[in-house]
Amino acid sequence: MNTSQQAAKSNYSLTIQCHKKPEVMERLLRVVRHRGFDLESFSMRSSDCGKMVSADIDVCSERPIEMLTSQIETLYDVLQVHQPMATLRQESII
Repeated sequence: MNTSQQAAKSNYSLTIQCHKKPEVMERLLRVVRHRGFDLESFSMRSSDCGKMVSADIDVCSERPIEMLTSQIETLYDVLQVHQPMATLRQESII
């Protein structure tokens, strides 16, 4: 790939609130992969009531983040998707 064909990747952070079920995390990670996003980090914590979890994910892609968030929002057990920061940084891929 030469310099005129460089693609800019953007990094994004998402916080996802969902019901505490093992299959929810599997579905979430599958959507990230299928939509063409690279998973940079993933952390999860249970709520005090033990019925919900909050997942924080950092992803990067050349694609717009709305492509991912709109699909995550359609998952059955997902309650809320929040993007605390828009683009963290852009990288040039050589």
